[in-house]
Amino acid sequence: MKFLKWTILLLFSLVLCAALIGCDVGVQKPDDTEADSNVGSVVGSGESEEIPDLSECVALTENGKPIYTLVYQSKNLVDGVEASELAKIANLIRDELGKKLDGVRFKVTGDRSLPDGKIIAVGSIEGISDGYFEDMRFSDYRIRENQGNIAFAAYRYSALYGASSRFLDSAFCYEGELYVHKDVLDVNFTATYQIGDVTLDGTPIDDYVISYESDSLDRAEDLRDLFKTTTGYLLKLEENSAAEKVIAFRKTSETDGYRIASEGSRVTFDYADVLGRELLWKHVERRFNNTTSGKVLSVESLLDSWSSVDGRKMMTYNVRNVWNGTNPGTRDNIAAEMILENNPDFICLQEFDVPYRNAYNGVIAQLYQQYAEVAVAGVDVNDIWNPIFYDKAKYTVLESGWVYFPEHCANSVETLNYPAGGTSNGTSKFRSFVWAVLKDVNDGSVYLIGNLHFSQAEDVSVMQPDEAKLVVNAVREIVARHEGCITLIGGDYNSRRTQS
Repeated sequence: MKFLKWTILLLFSLVLCAALIGCDVGVQKPDDTEADSNVGSVVGSGESEEIPDLSECVALTENGKPIYTLVYQSKNLVDGVEASELAKIANLIRDELGKKLDGVRFKVTGDRSLPDGKIIAVGSIEGISDGYFEDMRFSDYRIRENQGNIAFAAYRYSALYGASSRFLDSAFCYEGELYVHKDVLDVNFTATYQIGDVTLDGTPIDDYVISYESDSLDRAEDLRDLFKTTTGYLLKLEENSAAEKVIAFRKTSETDGYRIASEGSRVTFDYADVLGRELLWKHVERRFNNTTSGKVLSVESLLDSWSSVDGRKMMTYNVRNVWNGTNPGTRDNIAAEMILENNPDFICLQEFDVPYRNAYNGVIAQLYQQYAEVAVAGVDVNDIWNPIFYDKAKYTVLESGWVYFPEHCANSVETLNYPAGGTSNGTSKFRSFVWAVLKDVNDGSVYLIGNLHFSQAEDVSVMQPDEAKLVVNAVREIVARHEGCITLIGGDYNSRRTQS
């Protein structure tokens, strides 16, 4: 009886071993040792290994080989978009798909000549994806599948990267083939922009053309880039454009400063000279920068005009002190050329330190024929780093003065070890307010011209209010002595546009 018991137990153990060994017991196929571990499971999708519904998927390979060619846009590119960036995205897709199915390698080519067969289009490929770009802004993207082709419609690298990542996350390997879920082939992504829309009479101007003349190309390009970064609009540039919907930069004698106006669907940015053009641009840039949180900016709010006071001009210019890295003489020609080109009545310079004064054939020498510097009695000329110059044929100085902020404001920022030397006490002389009352020798009109340079620090609220109060009080006292004088204050305020 005991012998029979052990015999039954031995037979049971043999049966159990056979069950654990499975197909390795008995017949073994020659190819089993090299069986594809991917067969019968989903690989690379990040999901559980469930059998997918292939009717809701698109195959990217057949018999383990690609049935698509990756084609990137290399012609008719939008300004600021490089073909190399689109090629980089196409290569990224190829490499990542190769990781999902070992040994598969998709071909990548540009769109100079389209290959036969199915295409994955990266960018605007004629006849494949160009129709998906309508009403799309700079940072948006779309993924589409049509007539067997797949399209990544986007302008910029970051948007294409987002589209490709979404596509690759949906791709998976099943039974030795690559697939992608159909739902990822119908995607619209709309980015968030600083400005929701720019409108004229309530209608977006995203289809306008920016027209320019030869001397306004730089600012026209800046305006295009400003639209692109703040609104996503992609406006075209055309020299002297005849388009019906246009924003036109124009140099004209109809204004002595600048004027922004609109008539019908035409917006004109008119300017008289370089100074007018630059002031116009600063006005436009400020309006764009102050429109945030997706709000609408109306062209009507941009409309503006400026002209010099009674035909007079004042220029303010920080020439940047030599101590901060400017070599004597390297900026003098630039400053003098700009001043003489614009022919201002009054000039306010900042950071005009001792090396500027001593530079051979520097600013003073180049302006000498037309302009004189305002002198301040009792003040060493090397201490005046915010000088005022005036057209000496037109004006005469009635009185002048100098307010040195550190003598009155404990928090004014000055440098005690100015290495260039030459000042009365060896320190720098950035922080001051220089002023002069000038009289027109022809019509007797009187002007108070001020030139200041406020302190700069991480927390400007600590010292600037005190410095500003000094200036305001000084101006009130001066104006009280010269009733009816026109006050013009220039300088470097060291302030930010968001600062109150």
